[in-house]
Amino acid sequence: MTAELCWFPVPADKLPENNERRMLWIAERPIIVFQIDGQFYGIEDGCPHQGASMFSGKLEPPWLQCPAHGLKFDITTGKLSAGGACSLKSLVTRFEAGQLYLAFKAE
Repeated sequence: MTAELCWFPVPADKLPENNERRMLWIAERPIIVFQIDGQFYGIEDGCPHQGASMFSGKLEPPWLQCPAHGLKFDITTGKLSAGGACSLKSLVTRFEAGQLYLAFKAE
């Protein structure tokens, strides 16, 4: 049985410009939304290594580097560049009729 996703609309004024990022809160969680080459991606803000904020991390799409310890993650999948079990919590995105929706992945 697959659980239905709960979709959260992102207000138009909170959408990042192309190749930029924006911080917002969804369901009391800090979320970073990226727009890379016209595609939207979302991650929960917090490095899985020690919880550092990823918002100010160096972005070289698709890689986002943790500003605290230098780990690099793929924002499209959440996966660590070097492999392994450590990964960012990524969100599911849907864009329809000019509206972006985000949902937390089922765990």
